[in-house]
Amino acid sequence: EDNPIRAEVVRLLEPDAHRFRCPVPEVARRLRLIAIAGSHPLLCEGRPLDADEIVSLLLDGVLVPEKGAAAC
Repeated sequence: EDNPIRAEVVRLLEPDAHRFRCPVPEVARRLRLIAIAGSHPLLCEGRPLDADEIVSLLLDGVLVPEKGAAAC
């Protein structure tokens, strides 16, 4: 891995690899994409996503959960 930050994110996600639908490197890539787009001033319409919102979007998506979790 020639990107040390991406490599570290992959390392942190590895213990939960069995819980992801995608390979861990792909999860790390998607996390980076969401984090950049969700915090870029020209893309987020002046309302950047915070860290919890970025993680929730990546892991939970935007569908209503079957039961128990809070809405947006």
